[in-house]
Amino acid sequence: MHSYGGNAPERDLVERVLIEWGLEKNIPILGFCRGMQVIADFFGAKLTKTDGHVATRHVLTGTFNREVNSYHNYGFFELPQTLKTLAQTEDGVIEALRHKDKAIFGIMWHPERETPFQLSDISLVKEIFK
Repeated sequence: MHSYGGNAPERDLVERVLIEWGLEKNIPILGFCRGMQVIADFFGAKLTKTDGHVATRHVLTGTFNREVNSYHNYGFFELPQTLKTLAQTEDGVIEALRHKDKAIFGIMWHPERETPFQLSDISLVKEIFK
């Protein structure tokens, strides 16, 4: 997964094993930024270099109609049939996804970088993990 930036094959392997373990044990998974990239890659999406997505903000449309922060150089414009797009930016980059059958979600923004934390992000985490 060199396209994620850097060369950390051990990290890539651990993250794939964690997704497999979560699937096997039916444990909800929520990936933030690179975590969403790993989820989408795991299910066969093609990661693409993006422009204008570092240290900026984007307005999302879809399930999440709001403005979010953005700190990524790579993203997705299409997802495999097992994943559903929940939100995307004005230039078509997918910023939120979920698995169609499993409790697996991904978001590209960083809730931890918002001050104060956004209630919608807190609600999302609570909803996924109950």
